[in-house]
Amino acid sequence: MMDFKPWGILKSPLLQTVVAAKFHWCKPPVSITKFIPLHDQDRLALEISTPLLWTPDQPTVIILHGLGGHHNSSYVVRLAHKILKLSSTRVIRVNFRGCGTGMGFAKGLYHSGRSEDILAAIETIKAEHPESPLYLLGFSLGGNVALKLAGELADKAKQLLSKVIAICPPINLVACAELIDLPENRLFQRYFMKKLLKYAALRHKIFPELGRFYSKKYRGIVEFDNQYTAPHSGFLSAQDYYQKSSSKDFIKDIAVPCHILMSADDPFIYNKLDDSITLPDHVKLHMTTAGGHMGYLSSPFSKYGFRWMDNMILEWLNLNPTQPA
Repeated sequence: MMDFKPWGILKSPLLQTVVAAKFHWCKPPVSITKFIPLHDQDRLALEISTPLLWTPDQPTVIILHGLGGHHNSSYVVRLAHKILKLSSTRVIRVNFRGCGTGMGFAKGLYHSGRSEDILAAIETIKAEHPESPLYLLGFSLGGNVALKLAGELADKAKQLLSKVIAICPPINLVACAELIDLPENRLFQRYFMKKLLKYAALRHKIFPELGRFYSKKYRGIVEFDNQYTAPHSGFLSAQDYYQKSSSKDFIKDIAVPCHILMSADDPFIYNKLDDSITLPDHVKLHMTTAGGHMGYLSSPFSKYGFRWMDNMILEWLNLNPTQPA
């Protein structure tokens, strides 16, 4: 358990989640777009921000966004700015298939199990600058992908990654999908469904050979994944997709230093590991009693400042800010 205390009136998981996501004032950092070819002719779009004084032997932080996000999502941009400000560390914001600047360059879907896509990006980055230590930082869905990839690689990850950090990852997709479709989570369900339906509609518009997209036939996340995500991604059903893509079954095999941050009051992330799973000593699961989903808004006068989560991430990246960022 970690000692996080929400600030003032921002004690509810709803307020922690919504306020943290909506209130930000950062413009995206200057970047260049790099496309990574994938095995099926699709391409990923990476946004690379390189400090003026960066050298090829200095660190690179690779950031993965969450469901419905992209390289300019508020939490991605915010962390990118703080990392770039505090050190000569390069930041690469990865867009999953068809997201952000990658829109129109990928016919396939992105989903919670697309670890092979991120592996292709990491291998390309590492080949270009083999001396640069790579830190993989994933938020929500991106956190699940990061953990799944690290577990799949096992000892091979040591050749590619120096550390993995996952923030509020849906490690058990079956349980998370059931949670988000509960009546009390209708606000979040509608938010993510709007994002998913917009993404799917654009995909069909760009690639008309996929046929017409009927957005009104999907009433929830599980139904969408069962009727759309699964068949379009080679899975038999939503349950097949969830079971094969959940990182909970891969975490025990992670061989590089890893930090996982989760909140006990996260509205739609199931955060319990099976009793049969034993974590390696270098995999640290940090649990807080409060914080919502990627909220973690604390008192501005506390040790880690208003953006408690951001400063914990910076600490795990060994950037050690002299004051709350």
